[in-house]
Amino acid sequence: MDERTKVIGINFEFNLRWYGGVNYLINIINSFNYLEESKQPEIIIYISEEKKEIKKLITYNKVSWVKLRHVPIHIRYLLSSIMRKNYFFHEKMNQCDYIFPFNNFPVKPLTNTKLISWIPDFQHKIYKHNFSFLNLILREYRFKLINKYSDLLILSSNDALKDYKKFYNKIAKKIEIIPFVSVIQEEHKKIELLKKYDLIKNKYFIISNQFHLHKNYEIVINSFEKFYCKNKDYKLIITGTAGKNNRYYSSILNLVDDKKSKHNIIFTGFIKKSDVLSLIYFSKCLIQPSKFEGWNTAIEDCKSLGVPVIASNISVHVEQLGKNGNYFDIGDNNSLLKVLNELENIQEMDIKNIKLRYNDFSKLILKKFES
Repeated sequence: MDERTKVIGINFEFNLRWYGGVNYLINIINSFNYLEESKQPEIIIYISEEKKEIKKLITYNKVSWVKLRHVPIHIRYLLSSIMRKNYFFHEKMNQCDYIFPFNNFPVKPLTNTKLISWIPDFQHKIYKHNFSFLNLILREYRFKLINKYSDLLILSSNDALKDYKKFYNKIAKKIEIIPFVSVIQEEHKKIELLKKYDLIKNKYFIISNQFHLHKNYEIVINSFEKFYCKNKDYKLIITGTAGKNNRYYSSILNLVDDKKSKHNIIFTGFIKKSDVLSLIYFSKCLIQPSKFEGWNTAIEDCKSLGVPVIASNISVHVEQLGKNGNYFDIGDNNSLLKVLNELENIQEMDIKNIKLRYNDFSKLILKKFES
């Protein structure tokens, strides 16, 4: 086996407002802090726009940065098709053993660098109404090229693998599963946030999601309304902003406005990650009501912080939480209320040695990349 120091290129060439993708890559990079120094890889970050907040969140020392000129994705596809050269692959990437994630293959690059793709989920196949017609076509085209040309495809869960086989069963591809882990190293005990939002420690629930239809906020708000009638000292914290989903966000605000519990439901808007972690840490539990997920970041945050989770009983949540989950039936409107009413029986999060958890994650990444 080649024992030299590996060089991993981390490709941040995507819309950096996709916080799930940004956090996923930051967690991967920071996990390498927990490897033996002799086994720690060198990381080269390729990025086309300056994002100082990303640099602040990376604690791993063996990192260098390569600034790339921004070229719109449609221009690069057009140039690649005409010139028969992949304009998503830069010559500077040849110095790496691996590039991850590399998801654009209008033409297969001529390189010895291993190009590793990542597909978080297949939401476009299941919730087509969340995508425009053009977006659906382009997304499917991209995925088919990934299947054809990438050296390795990473999926985040066995649930995603099941969907992959269902929708792409005629395509043979080298696939590995890497369920990511939240590597939490920043301060997450900001007691002043409890004063800011007038909270009592452990007397509130929290939801930390994007505002998409399949995130299923309605069932939480309706259940909390009934729970509130007998538990008026509890609050519900909802983080995040509307993003592109202003209509759905507005519908949730209108739903809350009609509730008796509306003064106990707090929308924080967009707040920095360390504040989200603090609010999760002090909460009674996180509620994760989604109808569909790839591998949920907030659940992973709870697994690293030791915070209980109440989750919908979809298969990926059961895969992610196992025996540590408190599940409600997504098809039963009274099921979540029943779980809330039995808080004294809530399953606590079982945390093993946190450094071992991070070490195992970093080893898994290198093992899968080398496969």
